[in-house]
Amino acid sequence: MSARKLSRKHSELMRFLRRLNWANVLTAARLVLILPITLAVALGSLWWTVGLYCAAALTDLFDGIVARSYGFASQQGARLDGSVDMAFMLMTLAWLYVVFPSELGLVAWAMIALVASALLTAAVSLFLHRRLISVHPRLGRVGAAALFVAFPLALLTGAPSLVLVAIPLLLAGRVEAALELHAMHEKAHPGKGH
Repeated sequence: MSARKLSRKHSELMRFLRRLNWANVLTAARLVLILPITLAVALGSLWWTVGLYCAAALTDLFDGIVARSYGFASQQGARLDGSVDMAFMLMTLAWLYVVFPSELGLVAWAMIALVASALLTAAVSLFLHRRLISVHPRLGRVGAAALFVAFPLALLTGAPSLVLVAIPLLLAGRVEAALELHAMHEKAHPGKGH
């Protein structure tokens, strides 16, 4: 390949990389990491599980920062992030069960609560706004951070109940999201109750 063609290919690649939404790439990376984490859990590899899980936690930390800092923030990106977050939280609970099978009751309760609260928030969004709007309230972010810290600590200490700290925070985040959706509706339609 000639130097000119190589230079042109390099320029095309650089243009593509500049247009790429890096926030969504980080979010997608978290989704992709579910598979190797699942494999590490299934093989009983504690350090690989913790390492990969921490890498996934970093993608969750940085996707929002990158989206806001570089102008990638969008409702589509927020929905993608929320969906991947939910998948990752549910998988975290499934991994917890694989590592601590005696904790089926804890895992089942937490999964049901998370799914029910997500469905409730989606219903509020659809009822008030006629579309799915993804919001990321403070308590939800705190709950996600707590889960990202609690799961590796549970693995390293052998104390699965550490995850219990995160669940009420995540549920409170869903309530906060529903309230935020209601406030958005009130702001857009003052005096019009639903």
